[in-house]
Parts: sequence; C-alpha cells; structure tokens
Amino acid sequence: QCRKQDGGAPNDPFLTDPRDCKFDPASLQCPVGDGPSCLNADQVAAMKVYYAGSTNLSTGAVIAPGNARGSETSNPSALGFALNESSTEPTFDSLFKWVFGLTWQWQTFDFNKDMATVDQVLAADLNANSTDLRPFQAKGGKLILYHGFADPLIPSQTTINYFNALVQTMTGSNSAKSVTQTQQFARLFMAPGMWHCKDGPGPNAFGGSIQQQAPSYDPKYDLLSGLTQWVERGTPPQSVIATKYLEDAAQSGIAMQRPLCPYPQFPQYNGSGNPTVAQSYKCKGDGNDDLNPTPAPIYGP
Repeated sequence: QCRKQDGGAPNDPFLTDPRDCKFDPASLQCPVGDGPSCLNADQVAAMKVYYAGSTNLSTGAVIAPGNARGSETSNPSALGFALNESSTEPTFDSLFKWVFGLTWQWQTFDFNKDMATVDQVLAADLNANSTDLRPFQAKGGKLILYHGFADPLIPSQTTINYFNALVQTMTGSNSAKSVTQTQQFARLFMAPGMWHCKDGPGPNAFGGSIQQQAPSYDPKYDLLSGLTQWVERGTPPQSVIATKYLEDAAQSGIAMQRPLCPYPQFPQYNGSGNPTVAQSYKCKGDGNDDLNPTPAPIYGP
C-alpha cells in the first residue's frame, strides 16, 4: 500500500522513507473473528501500538517513537517479532530488574510513573543522549551516524530525533541553514530497508562493522573510509553507495546498489533507468522532516 509514495523505485520490497507511509493496520482487520489472511482486533491494536511507540498515558507525552512501517519481519536474524515471540518475557526486560529487583514482573510496569523511577536509577549510566558536542567539534571531531530505516529492534526515528536535537543545540535553530552548519562536523545517513545494523531487504553493505564488506574500501562505497577521508583531508561524504548482495553474501554477486544520502536527503528514483544501479537515483529532500514523533524533554532528544 505504500509503494510509489516514498521516492523509491516502484517495485522496491522496502520503503525509502517509511514516514511517507500512512498504512493503517485496521485495513487488514477480519470482518468477523480471526483468519489466516487477516488480523483480529487484538492484533490490529498491537500493531497500532507498534507504530505509535510508548507514551505516558496520563499526560500523553511521547516517551519514544514507534517502529517504522516496513520494519515488520519475522526473520529471526532481524531481532524483531521472532526474537520477542521466542521469549516468555519482553526483550531486555532484565534492565528493569536492576531497578525494581529480581522478583519484578513485567506485567506490572506502569508507564505513567515507573519511567521516572527507571531514569532516576539508570540514566546516569545508560543514557547517551547529550546533544552538546561543542567540545568534540572544537577539537576537530567528525561524526557519522547511520541507522537502518527498517530496524525492528531500535526504532529508526530515535536517531533522526537525536540528529534534529543536535542541530538545535549546536545552532539554536532547526532551519535548513542550521542543518548545513551542523553537517560541517556531523552527518546522519538513513539506510532504507536495512534491519538492525545490517541485513534486510534493502542495500545494507556500506562499511558498517558487522555488515558484509563493501565492494571496495573507496569512500564512494565505504562509509568508514569516508569518515577517514573527512578527518584526514577535510572532504565530507556527500553520499555513499550501499550494496545489496544476492542472498546477502558478497561471493554471490551484487543484486542492487543505491546511494545513501546525508539526512534530511534521501535517494529519489529518477523515474526511469535501471532501478538496481545507483546512477538511477539522486539525493533529494522530501519535505517530511517534521513527521517524527518527538519525545517529551524529560525523556531525551
């Protein structure tokens, strides 16, 4: 239902910018009861929460954005649905036992009051959401962030929120000029169709530490080499060509290549040409930079 809405090629099995997609899971609800090719009422409700994220129900404040449309997969290696279904407890809920004790039961968690307790105990050790990077910038530091737009484990919009907050902190504004200023030392690359750090239906090899190796260490294909060039020669990466291998195995050959662009730009299909080659795309903004659910200040950027 979201194809041709997100700037990608017409037959992509993934979304270039999932925020462009307005798919409502209620459209798949069974007329009556349940069935193998439709969702029952509970499943619809669960998917709406999956997309909406967590909120403080008493105030409506957003705690964290939900998972992007297009991140729904039961592939075990994706750390998504299959990971949660294989456990009798929510993934990583042991963190909360550090706060509430070993006998704590996840069913008792109350977002309205317990989030404050968790932050009080764990924030100093676990939170890494400071957006004041002026000392880092002053020393000549360069930062590259990337996130898979189909990440089912950590919602991709959290990293966009961090970058937007970084721009605001560093410049006092979120204008286009402020983004350009911030990009002098920090750039974010969103990877369409990539799961948690690697794999997924989109082009997912571009120099990340646990990815398949990029076809070349040339900064054109390898983002780490691009970072090195930026630090040593002062030339920032304008884009990087990400590669999707057949069966996600480099030895099997290349299935497609596509540029990843510095946010808020995304690869836009030219409308003609071979959709599997990078030359058929250009980096372009899509005007949807304000579609991210932003956490309340108490919960971070």
